[in-house]
Amino acid sequence: MVYFPPDLEALSAAEWYNLLISTKPNDIIRPYKDSESSFIEVSFPCLIKQFKDSTGINENRIKSCDSLGVWILRATQVSDDQIKLRLDGLLNIEVANYLFYYILDFWTESSGPLGNSLRELFLKLLIFFKKSKTAAQRTRLFESWTLYILDQSYTLRVVYFILEHLSKEIDATYIIRRKPEFFSQTIPLMNNSTLTNPAGKAIQTILKQLYISMDKNDAEWLKLWQEPVISSLLDERLRKNVQIYLLPYLFKISSNAYQIFIRSFIDNSSSDISCVLGCLRIGQELGLIEEPFHGSDALIDLSIIKALLAGESDQLRIGALAIITASNKNSKPIHPYVFEIVINHLSSFSLLEDMETRDEIFAILKQFISRARDSAYGLNRDCNKLQKKDSDVTKRLLEDKQVQLQQYLSFFKSLVQFLKTEIRPAVSHHRKDFAYKVYHGLLRAGLDNTLDPQHFDKLHLEFPFRIDLYDKDFLRFLVDNITDDFEDIRKRSVELLLMSPHSLRDSFSPNDLKFIRNRAFAMLKDIKSRRCDGGARVLSYLFLGHSSNNRGMATELLNDLNLQLKTAIQKAETDLVRAVSEESTHGYFEAFRLLFECLDFSLFDPNFIQSLVDDLLSHSHRIWAIVKDVLSHDSPEGNLPGDFKDSHQSQFEASYGSATQLLLSYSWRSVKESSNLLRVLLEKVPNSFLQDEKVVACGDLILSQLAIVRHPGAFSSVYPTFITCCNRCNRSGSSLSCQPRKWLENNISLIQSKSQFITRRSGGLPFLITAVLTSEIDDERPLLQYTFNSLIEIAQSPIVVNESERIDLPQVNAFNCIRSIYLESQLATIALPYINDALELSLSKFADPTWAVRNCAVMLFATLQGRLFGSKKVQGFLPTVAERTFFSKYRGVRDILLMNLNIVASSKETEKQEMVFPILTIISRLQVRQGYNGLEELKPFVLHFLASNDWQVREMAAEAYPAFVLADDLFSESCRLLDGCLLSNQNQLFGFLTAIKVLLTKGVIRMNTTEVSFPPRLVQKVCAKAIYLVRHNPCAVTTKLAVQLLQIVSKDYEQISFDVIESLSSWYIIQETSTIGSLNGAKQLLASHILRYLLNFHLVLDDRESLRDLLLLSINSNFDETCLTALKFAEENVSKLDEDVTGPLVQVLWGLINSSLWSHVKATALILLEKLLVTFSFEDKDISNRIHVLFPFIEDHNSEDIKCSALISLAPYVARWVSLPEVYERNQDINFIRWFNAVRSLSCEEMPFPVRQAAFNSMASFLKVVEDKSSHFFSRVFLLAYFRLWDDDEELRIVAAKFFSYILNIDYAVPDKMTKEVIRHFDNHLSQHTDILYQIVLNFDLGQKRLKRYIDNNTLLFTVEKHNFYQDDILLKRQLNQLLLKNISRITETERCQLYERIKDSENELRFFVDREDSYLGWLKEEDLFVSLCIIIQDLDMFGICWKDLRKGLELKQLHPLVSSILLQI
Repeated sequence: MVYFPPDLEALSAAEWYNLLISTKPNDIIRPYKDSESSFIEVSFPCLIKQFKDSTGINENRIKSCDSLGVWILRATQVSDDQIKLRLDGLLNIEVANYLFYYILDFWTESSGPLGNSLRELFLKLLIFFKKSKTAAQRTRLFESWTLYILDQSYTLRVVYFILEHLSKEIDATYIIRRKPEFFSQTIPLMNNSTLTNPAGKAIQTILKQLYISMDKNDAEWLKLWQEPVISSLLDERLRKNVQIYLLPYLFKISSNAYQIFIRSFIDNSSSDISCVLGCLRIGQELGLIEEPFHGSDALIDLSIIKALLAGESDQLRIGALAIITASNKNSKPIHPYVFEIVINHLSSFSLLEDMETRDEIFAILKQFISRARDSAYGLNRDCNKLQKKDSDVTKRLLEDKQVQLQQYLSFFKSLVQFLKTEIRPAVSHHRKDFAYKVYHGLLRAGLDNTLDPQHFDKLHLEFPFRIDLYDKDFLRFLVDNITDDFEDIRKRSVELLLMSPHSLRDSFSPNDLKFIRNRAFAMLKDIKSRRCDGGARVLSYLFLGHSSNNRGMATELLNDLNLQLKTAIQKAETDLVRAVSEESTHGYFEAFRLLFECLDFSLFDPNFIQSLVDDLLSHSHRIWAIVKDVLSHDSPEGNLPGDFKDSHQSQFEASYGSATQLLLSYSWRSVKESSNLLRVLLEKVPNSFLQDEKVVACGDLILSQLAIVRHPGAFSSVYPTFITCCNRCNRSGSSLSCQPRKWLENNISLIQSKSQFITRRSGGLPFLITAVLTSEIDDERPLLQYTFNSLIEIAQSPIVVNESERIDLPQVNAFNCIRSIYLESQLATIALPYINDALELSLSKFADPTWAVRNCAVMLFATLQGRLFGSKKVQGFLPTVAERTFFSKYRGVRDILLMNLNIVASSKETEKQEMVFPILTIISRLQVRQGYNGLEELKPFVLHFLASNDWQVREMAAEAYPAFVLADDLFSESCRLLDGCLLSNQNQLFGFLTAIKVLLTKGVIRMNTTEVSFPPRLVQKVCAKAIYLVRHNPCAVTTKLAVQLLQIVSKDYEQISFDVIESLSSWYIIQETSTIGSLNGAKQLLASHILRYLLNFHLVLDDRESLRDLLLLSINSNFDETCLTALKFAEENVSKLDEDVTGPLVQVLWGLINSSLWSHVKATALILLEKLLVTFSFEDKDISNRIHVLFPFIEDHNSEDIKCSALISLAPYVARWVSLPEVYERNQDINFIRWFNAVRSLSCEEMPFPVRQAAFNSMASFLKVVEDKSSHFFSRVFLLAYFRLWDDDEELRIVAAKFFSYILNIDYAVPDKMTKEVIRHFDNHLSQHTDILYQIVLNFDLGQKRLKRYIDNNTLLFTVEKHNFYQDDILLKRQLNQLLLKNISRITETERCQLYERIKDSENELRFFVDREDSYLGWLKEEDLFVSLCIIIQDLDMFGICWKDLRKGLELKQLHPLVSSILLQI
């Protein structure tokens, strides 16, 4: 017998939910308390009341929604007709509409628990009405909801969810009839990542219903959506989302529509190739087309695919690769040329710097590997079948298929070999990252079938062949890469090693294991964090390998590690100076952390583990005692104990770098890693080894560190450990569970202390508070409530100001702790019930007389604002929230705003005005909705502040004003405000005009349209107001606002009257021709805005004469602002200017450059001059004079922008100069040499990107303009420009590749392939100037430079980072050497001897390597040494220099596999 509670109103939301869930449908219709009404009828009023009374966004509101949803579900399941009729009266249309609006208002855009609950509530509501209402009633209700939702902003996800489900219940044509522009308005919004999925679902659902309604008429159906989809595909921001989230679903609805769409799309000459690729790819994935690049009926030519793979656009490369490698049928044979194309472009793919692009390429290659495996499996199966048959036909078929299988095998061998070369030393991070991912994909695919099957992909087929992926060479690469500079490479190296099918004993010889172990221990002592981390990870790999089959070795490793850590700490206790430089401790702590993360306690002796854990806890306490004074010092960065000063500081710093940095690094890293170790111990070690008192001791240690440490990085390092400690206490179930509260109470007492340990951000105190609260497991959150009450009380307490200059304010600490609670993602949501108190506190302290408190109030408000509204921008503006939603969620906020607005409005104190800013900020984030007037009482205050004496208040009020205006009323409200703009009240005029500006920019986003069309009435009013203010307004600031409004409404200038242009022109010319020598700043800004408006007007209307006159007048202006505006306008529109404008413009620019104007004006003039000189041809006979004018601008005393602009402007003049007959014949010229030396020095790697870019642009300009493209001058610049194809910056490499494709008249190729084209061109057309190449090779000592850099920087704390991570020095030097060798006969005998001697000197550097044993973790793992040796060997071999004695010595040193292979090839 079911039991119903006697007092239903006393039930909580959670109790209601449990009751309804546990009550069966048959029981819920039983009478309640002997009454005639059933329980389900009686329960509804209680549920709906509780539902309406819910406050905040918390568990109670969520459970109320869930409970009501379960009630509706139970009501749907009722079979009794009488009860169903009464339930229909309870859940009537009025209640349904309330629930519908409630769902819209409280929809959470973050898909949180409440959002999920509301979704379920709406779906259950639909089901109820489908069963309880007639078709006519349902249609009427659902269409009313549809109409309402169609009028909402399409930037809300809830709109699409509701439409997706309503469209299934009504005639979908109703949506098109009501909103014919629905698809053209919603599809463009799919560029917003938060809308992409819901919008795609809704649109395709509606179109599916329409397709059925239209009797599956493909042509008519396409007309509904084809045009907006195509325009979206042409938009790069939208293309990807439309191709992923919309088109596949539409083409699933109709395959015929796909064929019509793709044919018309390809035939359209304006179609973007990227769109075509995307649509072809969709067709392949859906199985609608097979191989669109193959056969006589190919949709896209194979040559186009190849060109795209080597092209500039990453997205096109991705699309082309996907097309050529994809197939809907994995067993389909792969054409041999596909394998060849993939292999040929692997190097280009690995050089991609953008991680997202690389990952997309990898995903395609991974699918291709699976396809090749499955296809090979199918071929092998066919071979096995054919072998059983004996005929000539089957034999030929068998031979063909076996040849195909060999092609597959050859492809995979080439792929593996390529990947190995990509993980060698001196390879950039992105190349290693790409190679590791692809190699891992091969392992997962099962190419090496000796791996443990757990590593294979699910449902994979077996390869018909095997490649050993864990050979000796690969193991060497992996072990060496555990010490890579990048942590992700180090981690992945260990992961790949652990996947090996071979044990440690089978993989390495005993001698190799000894090498690896000893070198790893040596690395732990290093001062460099990267080397310590590498050593620790090597030991973790060895430990895991030994744990499985050699427990004794694993135990021995733990013992040795413990002993060495103990020794290192003892050394630090007795001689910190030596310990800091010779034996760091953080490597040992990190090694133990990694070992304990994977340690199986059951495999080791309990006594041994107990002893080890005790030692490690002791080590953590001892190291803290050693470094505590350093990290808690007022200035830890500059603190140097006396021991360091007395220990030959200068010699110490010469070897290791700054002593203070080294000491601080030692201290911070020791605490960081010891804390990380404690965290792992607290997480992993059983209670039997880590007793309660030891856990408390750990917590006290961390508390001490957080409370007094001054180093900012230490807070975030120690904080997770304290959370883990609290979590362990809370889970203990013993007296330990009370410990977090004790710590919390102690921490709160610290807040009120006057200790000088507290810093401006309250040091580690906020971490102490949030750590305890984050770990709280009680659903009632008593600690959070206690904390908030305590913090609010402290923050509100009066400040007692003493005479000391520095005071520690408990109020500041309390503010910072409250802020940290809302910054912590795990606490922010559960702390929302206290947000009213936090907001009121923040607002009340904006006018506090103490700056520190005001500053804290601002920071707290900024944090609260992010939590209340979110911070991700939508279409360039911060997101807004519906007023009804906001005030329903946070019911106390509205009263707080009103109270504070009354205080500010009625106060004449200046300080009180500060309080208005956060209030107006909140209002600006709200959005008015039809039928709700929650903001009405606030509007008079905002109107009042629009006329404030403080311009900042006026601007903020203007930003808030759109919150009061419905989207449909934006233009009419703008007209109303324009009518209220009076000259007699300049403050109000400023406020009103600014408010209109905000309405017409930020406000129009709420209109569901992609193209805003301003009504003629509004445009006329703006024009009239602008004319009036220009003629009569004495204030330039407010007039400028009117001109800005003109700019907003003047989209195409068609509605702008001649009176406007005449008024603006007259005013501007009067100012420019006035005898007054200066204008104030406001008038100059007004003149600048008017000038830009007029220039755009003349350009759009193609009035060239007026444009020229206005430009020349303004560039010659006495006012910097107007001059700069004219120069920048000309620069932006240089391609739209004609010769009638550009000729006089160049002459005026030369006058500016020769003047004594502001340097910024001259720099802008130089930039424009450079663009004009490159874009247009000018007859300038005074070349020599122009050169001498420009040269001073590239001197060092000039600013960077002036030097860059002058350098580019110089190039065409120098090119014309060397083309003169008298100069050309000399092959040398002082002007050329001066320019060339400047370009060379400014293009070196040490220079910042803008300077290198300017240097290249200068070279490009020279190479374009110089007449003889085979001259000595051309060749020198040509080879110098070649090095920019190796630049560190991808943008500059692409620019260089584009330029060379233009100058060489060839198709564009990616930079790594373009280098070969440049070398080939020099060899074919410029080899007569090999003497230039000879000088480059002679002075290009890459190997020696690398070796010197390693020797100089090896012991320093911080390695000097190289300037170019992209350049492959080995390949670069090889290209130059090969080119020189091919043309060696073109240089003199003397030069050949000089080159020979120079390279022979490399033997001296080679001796550096001969005496060093390499092997695993050897010296060739270091990038500089590896590159040095490879280049030196390469140089000696290529130029035929004998070095047999040294070579034999090297071969005995277990060299790196790639170096060994080089030696074998010689």
